Amino acid sequence: MALLVLGMGLVGLAATQTRAVALASAGHERLQAQSLAVAVAESLRARGGGLSSSELTHWQDVAEGRLPQGQIDLVAPGPGRAGRVRVRWDNRANAGAGHQTLALVVYHR
Repeated sequence: MALLVLGMGLVGLAATQTRAVALASAGHERLQAQSLAVAVAESLRARGGGLSSSELTHWQDVAEGRLPQGQIDLVAPGPGRAGRVRVRWDNRANAGAGHQTLALVVYHR
């Protein structure tokens, strides 16, 4: 009987550890998405609100390298109009939440 209780406790502990690792990985992906969105936003601001196609390709490659199925979508800011940097990725492997989106609003200076 004691072995049964011990075995169930160990299974519960293993499940808790597995969930903790998945949540930590999901948090890391969110941090990667946030730092990527900020970097793209700063790049937009530094270039007066626009990116060349090669710069956009570079940032897309970075997103694909850092995040599972990572994508960047952006709307450049202009005079009197805010822009947006949106980073999307697939989070199903870690926390089971499916596709995640992080959006950052960029204002024209």
